Amino acid sequence: MADQTQADGMYPHPDDLTKMYRIIDGKRHDFQCGPNTYYHPELEACVHAWQMPEGLRDQLPPGALADPES
Repeated sequence: MADQTQADGMYPHPDDLTKMYRIIDGKRHDFQCGPNTYYHPELEACVHAWQMPEGLRDQLPPGALADPES
């Protein structure tokens, strides 16, 4: 159930960077990013770990920023 004080819009999941939710007319709709991507709250889109804002990178899982080519 959505927090009735939240305005319509996109919000990051409070505990999981791979998820987000949208409030529409007071109802919460949950979404999951694709494999190896994380929700970027400023872009309101799922991005690769290296594209995440500096302030959120410390919340990524271990190895998320590792170079897949190495």
